[in-house]
Amino acid sequence: MRKLLAILASLLASAGISYSMDIRGSFIMDTRFSLSNADLLFNQENGSLQFEQQVNDNLYGKAKIGFKYYNNPIGKTTFNNILSADELGMIYSVQPFEISLDEAYFTYSDFLINKLDLSAGKQRIAWGSADKLNPTDLLNPNDFSDPFDFGKKIPTSAVNMTYHFPFMEGGLQMVYEPFSAIARMNTLMEQTLKDKMLTNLVENQSARVSGINYPSLLWDEAVETPSLNASNFTYGVKLFAVLAGMDLSISYITRINDFPAAKTLNINQRTDMDGTFSTTNITLEQISYNLVYYREHVIGSDFSKDLNFLLLWGEASLTFPGEQKTLSKISNDIYITGLGYAGSTNIIEDSVSLSNEVYVKYTLGMDKSFDGGWYANFQYNHGFFNERGNNGPERLQDYFLLRVEEKVFSEQLKFALTGLYNINNLWFAFQSSDLLNYLSKNSGILGQFGITYTPKPDLNIEIGVILIDGKEGTTLGTMKNSDSVYAKFEFNF
Repeated sequence: MRKLLAILASLLASAGISYSMDIRGSFIMDTRFSLSNADLLFNQENGSLQFEQQVNDNLYGKAKIGFKYYNNPIGKTTFNNILSADELGMIYSVQPFEISLDEAYFTYSDFLINKLDLSAGKQRIAWGSADKLNPTDLLNPNDFSDPFDFGKKIPTSAVNMTYHFPFMEGGLQMVYEPFSAIARMNTLMEQTLKDKMLTNLVENQSARVSGINYPSLLWDEAVETPSLNASNFTYGVKLFAVLAGMDLSISYITRINDFPAAKTLNINQRTDMDGTFSTTNITLEQISYNLVYYREHVIGSDFSKDLNFLLLWGEASLTFPGEQKTLSKISNDIYITGLGYAGSTNIIEDSVSLSNEVYVKYTLGMDKSFDGGWYANFQYNHGFFNERGNNGPERLQDYFLLRVEEKVFSEQLKFALTGLYNINNLWFAFQSSDLLNYLSKNSGILGQFGITYTPKPDLNIEIGVILIDGKEGTTLGTMKNSDSVYAKFEFNF
């Protein structure tokens, strides 16, 4: 037995010498407080441990373990400060901790034939050339666990094959995922979804009743996630090339959209003192809603060009939503119990929240690094991550983003200013007879100022403030109560 252990130890030692493994990691502490009431909006420590090995000229492997620690109580069924007595005895409720397998895959180059690369496993496959807002980057679901970490994605299990053309700089990429994973949401997005439902309800029912009240409204939701079936796959193919110094690509993806859509609202209204229901000024008591996921088909294209004096990029996606054969629309079928007389249930609206009408998302941007440590990034985006369609409460909106940075003291100190301007509908703004009046009533703005100190290359300390304001109907307007100050510490090893 001792001889066997000695042999195994020798083999492992020799393998370690022949094929060295690169081990890296990171640790981030992030804390944010509300400026309005000092609430703790976000408080977690997260990080990763990454293992990489280049086994030989053809074979490469990577595994990455992620972890998150929330040092504030989170209940099993709630995301607020209400816990059951039993939960006080559970460490994952009082001080919740999360471990995940972020990535685990291998890449084999020249697989079967020359210039054919194969990757298989849980991996991040990024498509598109834009910065942060990428309408063609759809192979991995969004990670909205941090409301302000725009563009974060969750790696998924996939088989990824890329053939590089021998006659030109370019190739063909094909990706298959056996299951379409869904996005991770947060409480802010859930509240935004509810606000949009109520806004849509009030707007559609204003002609039927004189008023809708909801002083102590109870919500009950159900989410129908995609079934674990081979039919719920994701498939993507992309043709890419470099022509005249410009990176170009065209792609096609079919997937289950990672963000759910509201299908039905079932509303209970409160009775009057005599047990009857009001038909004019109703008071809502409870709303039950159902969320569903659906398949979509997306054609995308992107480009990037280094013009020497700046880098220019752009991309666009053409989306065909809905199961084209069986689902013509996802509708807000709004039912209300007791409209007119006790015990009745009437459908009072059948408004389309998502039709199979084709819609286009696009982005255009540029960035430039200047002498003296300056950097600037400007971009225009039509459509945010969770926006879709040309009509309804979730339709595409318009955004202008500008970020300016300056590094001083041998780049140890960085000042960054970010501004995001959100317009409900840019086309409607230009069509309006009073442009300034439309913008004042249909826009939102976000401003962020941060200072980052880097005493060593592996250590970053950042403090800053985020201010948000906006009108109802805009995406930023739903976040206007999220003004905050923050502090972030990041260590890499």
